[in-house]
Amino acid sequence: MDLTGIGRLGAAGYIKRRLISWEAELEAALSGLSADGGTYTGIAAQPAGTIIPAMATAGVAEHGDGALGAGGLISVSRRSENGTIITERTIDITGMSAAGNTAADAIGVSGTDPSFIGKYVVATDGIVYKVEMVCLEAAVGGDTDIDLGINSVGTVYIDGAVDTVLLDTGTPAPGESYENLLPALTEGHYYYLVENGGTAAIYTAGQFLIRTYGHAALA
Repeated sequence: MDLTGIGRLGAAGYIKRRLISWEAELEAALSGLSADGGTYTGIAAQPAGTIIPAMATAGVAEHGDGALGAGGLISVSRRSENGTIITERTIDITGMSAAGNTAADAIGVSGTDPSFIGKYVVATDGIVYKVEMVCLEAAVGGDTDIDLGINSVGTVYIDGAVDTVLLDTGTPAPGESYENLLPALTEGHYYYLVENGGTAAIYTAGQFLIRTYGHAALA
């Protein structure tokens, strides 16, 4: 930053104004974060032109209890890059199970709790035009052919049928990624991890990253 033409007092004033501006922007971005940092309800409406720091858009939750296995890890974060809203969901499937009966059935924690791992909401995710799934750790225990599905309701639990398979991965290995460039998602539908009708067992390992790319509709 070249301040030589502003002068000593002018430079100090300029820096002070910028610090005040950055502080206001950060406070606005964090307005949806709970006091304990456990939940994030979104960014409050701001005047046109306000810059929201990407670092402040992280949150958690947005999943059913049946998706929270012994791994105890499922989270969601969002950031904006040049108008594109990137939503990332990470999940550890340790403690979840596959029923091993039918392809495109949901995996989840044994019981009747729904096992959706996320919900598609245009207001927060934008109009999604690309979906990715990345394997961070190979699945061990249940059916290792794990795919990404989407369903119209958030009440599907383990062994329940999921409407549509978005990403058919085969048996993903760590570092492998898959994408769907024509997801044609319907707002309000729910994401699920689904099996391919293989082994019925509890997972002892398996970690995945689900990433969507969206953009707000033009005004």
